[in-house]
Amino acid sequence: LRKTLDDIPGKIAGKPFRSQRGQLPWPLKGKLLAQYGQPKSGRLKWGGLWIAGAEGAPVRAVASGRVAYTGWMHRYGLIAVIEHEGGYYSLYGHNQSVAVGAGDWVQAGEIVANVGNTGGHDKNGLYFELRRGTESLNPSPWLRARK
Repeated sequence: LRKTLDDIPGKIAGKPFRSQRGQLPWPLKGKLLAQYGQPKSGRLKWGGLWIAGAEGAPVRAVASGRVAYTGWMHRYGLIAVIEHEGGYYSLYGHNQSVAVGAGDWVQAGEIVANVGNTGGHDKNGLYFELRRGTESLNPSPWLRARK
């Protein structure tokens, strides 16, 4: 346990994730192409936000945490998944490239990927999703109001 805890950077400590509702920064500034719950295809609905962005634009972590997975996932394309305190996860999909690896610790605002169009889309953008365990959450109430 001590060895595992020694791996946690001191700067990661902060507010519990659940208390940051309405305060998280946007992972990418851009027009919303799809919102949580909107019809996607057939009976499928969007489980997150699809945000337009220029190819290669930086994608930033919305909160501190540890990278749980990076790689290719069907319909998500090239994805990075960050685990946050309390069983919360943020997912960043459709990327051109990923700048972090599984096991890395990241800070809020740190670049984790670059915008692309992987995952079967013809437009560049970021697919952003929040989860608590296996349940997808509407990201909009968690993010700061757009200006």
